[in-house]
Parts: sequence; structure tokens; C-alpha cells
Amino acid sequence: MQIFVFVATMFISACLLFVVQPMIGKMVLPDLGGSAAVWTTCMLFFQTILLCGYIYAHAITKKFSTRTAAIIHSVLAIAALPLSLISIHWVGDVISHPISSLLITLTISVGLPFFVISASAPLLQFIFSTTDAKSANDPYQLYTASNFGSLGALVSYPFLIEPMLGLTSQTWVWAGGYTAYILGILVCFRFAKTGKKEEMTTASLLTLSRRLRWLLWGFIPSSLMLGVTQYISTDIAPIPLLWLVPLSLYLVTFIIAFSNKIPKLPMFWPFVFSLCLLIPTYQIAMPIFWKVLIHTTVFFLIALYFHKRLADDRPPVDRLTEFFVILSIGGALGGLFNGVLAPFLFVQKLEYNIVLLVAMFALVPIDSAIKSRTFVSASLAGLVVGCLGACVARVDDWYVYIMLPAPFIVYAIMQLRFNKLWPVNLAVVVSIVAAVSFTLEWGTDDTDRARSFYSTYTVLDEDHQGRKTIQLLSGGTAHGEEVLDVPGVPFAYYANESCFGEVMNRDFNTVNVVGLGAGAAAAYAVEGSTIDFFEIDEAVLTLAKKHFSYLKRCGERCKVEIGDGRRLFLGKLDSTYDIIVLDAYNSDAVPTHLMTVEAMKIYLSKLKPNGVIAFHTSNRYLALESVLSSNAKALGLSSVGKICKTSDELEKIGPILSNSWVVVGDKQDLGYLIDGNWKFLKDDEKVWTDDFTNIASVFRWE
Repeated sequence: MQIFVFVATMFISACLLFVVQPMIGKMVLPDLGGSAAVWTTCMLFFQTILLCGYIYAHAITKKFSTRTAAIIHSVLAIAALPLSLISIHWVGDVISHPISSLLITLTISVGLPFFVISASAPLLQFIFSTTDAKSANDPYQLYTASNFGSLGALVSYPFLIEPMLGLTSQTWVWAGGYTAYILGILVCFRFAKTGKKEEMTTASLLTLSRRLRWLLWGFIPSSLMLGVTQYISTDIAPIPLLWLVPLSLYLVTFIIAFSNKIPKLPMFWPFVFSLCLLIPTYQIAMPIFWKVLIHTTVFFLIALYFHKRLADDRPPVDRLTEFFVILSIGGALGGLFNGVLAPFLFVQKLEYNIVLLVAMFALVPIDSAIKSRTFVSASLAGLVVGCLGACVARVDDWYVYIMLPAPFIVYAIMQLRFNKLWPVNLAVVVSIVAAVSFTLEWGTDDTDRARSFYSTYTVLDEDHQGRKTIQLLSGGTAHGEEVLDVPGVPFAYYANESCFGEVMNRDFNTVNVVGLGAGAAAAYAVEGSTIDFFEIDEAVLTLAKKHFSYLKRCGERCKVEIGDGRRLFLGKLDSTYDIIVLDAYNSDAVPTHLMTVEAMKIYLSKLKPNGVIAFHTSNRYLALESVLSSNAKALGLSSVGKICKTSDELEKIGPILSNSWVVVGDKQDLGYLIDGNWKFLKDDEKVWTDDFTNIASVFRWE
């Protein structure tokens, strides 16, 4: 009975933690815009509060008796009950100071209940250790229940909660769950035995090196999870919800490692093979499925290994809360490195490669490695596999043949020769990181690269049927292309022969385009007309001006403003534009706040009579047409759509890409498009609002 109550309460608390994060993120999007900064700032807040909760649990269990600690937490949980019905009350200047305003607002709105729940994992495990339950001597097994709850909430939110409930309903459900959590901890605390704390075994000595090992073993899986998520969801396939896979695997490794169902893992020499096989896949052409499978499998094995080492090295119960504090610090450092430091330190996404190398060096205990013939053989085998991988990789640059096996050569030599000298280990890691960074930075023919808070960009010199072109990529998605021998002529999605060319085939004086790309839409700014661009990332503007001629040729007729499109529209006068273009729908990160009914009302207020709104909906994975059509109908408007496919004939003109668009307006104002075979759209999707969106419902499953 006791363990059942503790397991149920741990499960509920973990569910609440993982549900509130996307729920709060959706709540603040319409007010702050859909930039990556919103999500990153939210995650920074939640990671910080989680760490504070762990520190709080450690403090009250060390400073007070078990019963007193239980009373303190119960009072705090009940005090936070009125805040469990979450509502956002903005504090500060949202426009001028969005990050500080968001952090203060989150702290006031949800900080206390989230703080209370975040302390549950270490606190309930410690309280359980004081009970008379048969398994009380090993409370770490409750951590499995916590991770099951996290995994359940993670998977259910996009596929069950979000499709069925609006944000208002979600807050009521969350408040109900929080009430159940309070009842659970009150029952759990009744089982606590104050006197049992003195009967526990004295804590083993925790040296600095042991704490640092816990920190490193917590950091590596956390950073790798973020790194592999970014890599497979941008460089391999921008498939919506693909980020669920690494995070789910991350939680599964915790479940397995702390379940006591698997024996202590042997020396992990197969990782040398795995890493050698992994690195060449950056260059080898293969189906998306196999690339994703390879990267996620290696991540799973590495995360399982380090989480199992954490589980095997867990201290006695009287050091349990300190153990989880250090573990949470390691996880937070992983998020800090990938989310904050890496974008400023590296032009390319090198953090994934770097942490893979760090993981390789941390896989085997250095002090015992030299004594094992198995490890020596594995290192040499890894060297051979690395060389073979480099030879079969489909690359032409000589440096790749050296750099692919080089880390493994140095690794084998280090283990055989300098195994006891940790400064040498550090020096070797730094040397390899520097060498790989230098190679990846200077060893390609890219014209230019840039990395910002929002994305990574590459400018490439291309050849299209013997004609030199220059192309802008965001991750693996094209955002504009120009043919150098006909500068200023729009191509790719914006060609005159594209659907966009048909949209612009009408009289207009003022146009607004949300999303700059290479600036190809500027080619449509004829004498007497103006085009305003809204672009969230200043790095895009810099590249567009530096490498493409569209903005330069447009001159004063084109103006670019930096910021989130929805917010920038609020600063414009009503009835300003003849055409509004939303080009934010051709990648994974669909800014849903730009396509809700409330957002469309804002656009309509800025539209002149007889004006239209054009949405770029080219997307391999999402069918957004029905959403836009349903929203248009809810506003009393009509919508038409068309897919313009490329062909051999069009390819002779230039690099013209297949594209699809949806145009919204009054029926009579869409007549010029109907004559061009545009079709009225079905409105069979539920209307999307700031309170309700459902990405899973528009996913192309076929």
C-alpha cells in the first residue's frame, strides 16, 4: 500500500511537470511572438526552478527532521493551490524588455506550484526511505515512476491533450491534477517515520572527483539529447514532432537505469565502434530513416550507459538529495551549453560533435582501462573501423580522410600511454575539438555561414544547368536563390511563373511580406509601390544584403523591420496594405500564433478594402490548407489554394521550385486567381485560435 501511494504521487507530479511546460509556452506566444527566444526563455525558467526545487528538497531534509520537512512542504504546496489555476498576468514592459518581463511573469504566475512539484522526485524518495516499506532501503526505484510520468505526459500532450482541450480547459485539468498531488503527498507524509533517519547508514565519503563524475554523467546525455534533436530535425528531416523521439529515449534510459532490472554494464568498448560508424554518416548519402535510426540509437546507448553509471554509483539514502541536485546541475549545464553558449561560440552546430567526442573519452574508466586487453583491442578495432569509414565516405576533400579517424588514433594512443594523467586527457579533448572545429569551419566551399539565436544559415554557390547561382539555406531548407547572370530576377518559390507570381499579378501600392529570406519578393516592387518586410532574425537581413541583389535593387521602395510579424503589425496603421504575405510555413517550426483567428483579425485590420492575404504553405509534412480555410470561413471570408509544380520546361528558365499557396479574402477579390485555376478550399479542420491549435491533426501521415 505504501509504495503504491508513493508511486502514484510521483507519477502525478512528473505528469504535471511535463504538461505545464508546453501549456505555458502556448499561453505566452500571442503576446511575445513566436521567436525561438520565447521557448528558450521558458525552458531556462523551468530548468532553473527545477534546480531550485532540488536544492530546496536537499536543504529541508538536511536542516530539519523528516516530519518537519514533510510539514514544511505540505504547507507550501497548499499555499500554492490558488495559483494552480494558471493564468498569465504580465508584469513589466513586454515590448522593450521581453525576456525579463517573461521571466518575472512566469515566476509570479506559475513559479510557486512548479517549484513545489519540482521538489517531489528527491523529496518523496527521501521520505519513502524513512517508512516501514520492504523496499524502503532503495528509494531510487521510485525515480522510475517519475520518469514514466514524464514520458506519458510528453507523448500525450501533442496527440491527446492538445487536440482535445483548449488552453482554458487544460488549466482546469492541471489544477485538478495539482489538487490530487497535494492529497497524495499528505498521505505519503503520514507514512514517514521521524526516528528512522538516525538509524540510517552513515553516508560514504563524497569526494570532489565523485561529484564531478556525477556532473559529467548528467551533462553528456542532456547535451547529446539536445544536439541530436537539433541535428535530425534540421539537417536530416524537418519533421514536426520528431523532437519527441530523442526526449522520449532520454526518459526511457532513466527508467531502465534506475529500475534495477539490468545488471551493471560491462566495459563499453562497443561504443568505439558506434562512434566510428556514426561520424561518417555526416557525409554518406543514405535514406532519412537510416540516418535518424543510427543517430538516435547511438544516443540511446550512450545515454543509457551514463545513466546506468549514475544509478550504479548512487550514494546511500542520506546523500540522496545531494545526488539529485548534482544530477540536475549537470542536466541544466547541458541545456545552457547547447541553448545559450553554442550559438555564440560556434558558427556551425558543432556542439553535437564536441559532446560526442567528450562522451567517447568518458566512456571507459581511465584508471582501469590499461589493465584490460579487451579495451586495448577495442581501441585498435575502433581505429580500423574509423579509417574504413573515412575511406567509404562520399567526400572529395583530403582533410576528411584524416579528421575522421584522427580522434580514434589519439584516443587509442592516449589510453595506452597516458592513461593516468588527467591533464593529458583534457589536452587531447581540447586539441581534437579545435581540430574538428577548424576543419568544419574552413574546409568547405560554402560562400558564407551565419548562426544566430534562431537558426543556422548557409550561403552556397550552386550550378543550375551551367548557370551560376547563389542560394540561401536555413538548416536544410531553401530560403531563396538568385541566378548571377540575371541579377534581380526572382526564382525558387518567388519566380514569376510560380503561384506567388500569380498572387502579385494585380494592381497594388503597398505590400507586406512576413519573412525576408533572400529578399526575392523585393523584385515585385515596381515604380510607385512599396514593400515592407518583417524579419525576426537580423542575421537573415545581413546575408540578404551581402550576397543577394534584390534589396539593393529595390532601394527605398523596400524597407525591412526586425521583429516578430504579429507584434510588428500592431504598430501599423489600419488599412495600410493591398497584399499581406505570410511566408513562415515551409519548415518544421510552424509559428502557429501567426495563423490563428486572432492573428488573421490583426492582418485584416491592416488590409485595405479589396486586399488579400497570401500564405505560403509549401511543406512536406504538414497540410495547412484546411486550417487556413476554416479560419477564413469563421471570419466570413473565402479561401483559394493552388500547387504550382516545377517542370523540365520551367527548369530551363531557372531554378524554380514547386510551391503551394493559400490566399484569403472576400470572394469577389479572389476572382483574378480563380481565372488562373485556383480552387476554393474545404474547411474541414477545427478553427485554430490562440486557445486551441492541433499540429498532429494536419500532419501528412501518408
